[in-house]
Amino acid sequence: MKKSISPLVATVLMVVLTVAAGVIVYTWAHGLVKEQIEKFGRNAEQVCDQLSFNAEVKLVSANLFDLYLINQGNVPIYAVDITKIGKGKSVVDRRVITLSEGGSTKQTLTLERSSYSSILVLPVILGSVRGQQNEKPYACAQQYGQKLDLPL
Repeated sequence: MKKSISPLVATVLMVVLTVAAGVIVYTWAHGLVKEQIEKFGRNAEQVCDQLSFNAEVKLVSANLFDLYLINQGNVPIYAVDITKIGKGKSVVDRRVITLSEGGSTKQTLTLERSSYSSILVLPVILGSVRGQQNEKPYACAQQYGQKLDLPL
């Protein structure tokens, strides 16, 4: 006499395996989809294209620099990502500055000149996540940044 599992147990096992596989696929696919951040009702990447800012770095003392920023566009800048670039390494420092249209600010940076030769200043805008009420920062791509060599 052969023994087998009952049809009820087999059905329950199939449902459990199907739900588990669905959860795994959903989790995997959710990680691939980037959140859509919008500003002014448009994709944040398109808004980055409208940014216009000027950045200048000046030496204050041995390892102390002043970074001057002027927002020349009509899009407020929430923060800047300052990438310190050196020999074989880079470090990103986010500074929240809230720079309105036409506004300017000065940020003081401490950098070892023996370790870093330049900085890359990337604007960060504040947008809303599509379908949600909360705001989220969006760092613009490198093409919208300014690379500055550190003065000697």
